[in-house]
Amino acid sequence: MKNRISVVLILLMMIVLSQNIFAQNSIKIIGKVSFFENDELAYGANIETYKNNQLVDKINADLKSGNFDFTTSNKIDKIVFSFSYCYSTILENINNLNGKKLDLNEIKIYAIPNTFTRYATKEAERKDRKESRQKFRKLKKGIIIKSGKRNYLMRLKKRNGEYAFYIDFKDFQNKKIVSLNYSQQRTKVKSKSF
Repeated sequence: MKNRISVVLILLMMIVLSQNIFAQNSIKIIGKVSFFENDELAYGANIETYKNNQLVDKINADLKSGNFDFTTSNKIDKIVFSFSYCYSTILENINNLNGKKLDLNEIKIYAIPNTFTRYATKEAERKDRKESRQKFRKLKKGIIIKSGKRNYLMRLKKRNGEYAFYIDFKDFQNKKIVSLNYSQQRTKVKSKSF
């Protein structure tokens, strides 16, 4: 009987110790997801975390507030934010997360432009397509996002046959990346169609 009690006590101590170790290695990730074009919150946006291209966690932003708040014990190197009919926004090259909390503040997602446009003349079509290509090139160079105390650069890139906006975590941590006025840049990048 004494042996059984001691075995049970040892198992309980192991469970408590493993939970303490789990709590020490876990990190809380918080923030909100909104649309670039109009700053409206993206209620129910998908948030996925990855390590070496393997899915680690998957949650959805809150349906009432657009916020997300979750804790992960796994090391991650990428967070993907997605929403229907929008380019995914990917925060990549995450390493050395210092502390127990990662506050992403506000992550922007960019709607995929609607391409169902009819033109009155071929000249109008050529002009619109030329403007669309120029806007697309600007998106590839990057959009500077001002999010609270943090400014970051999103670049449109094509990887694995799909376009997405990529944010390098090093740039995301740097608070002095802005070279253009945010409001001026938003008016330059807004587009009707691609």
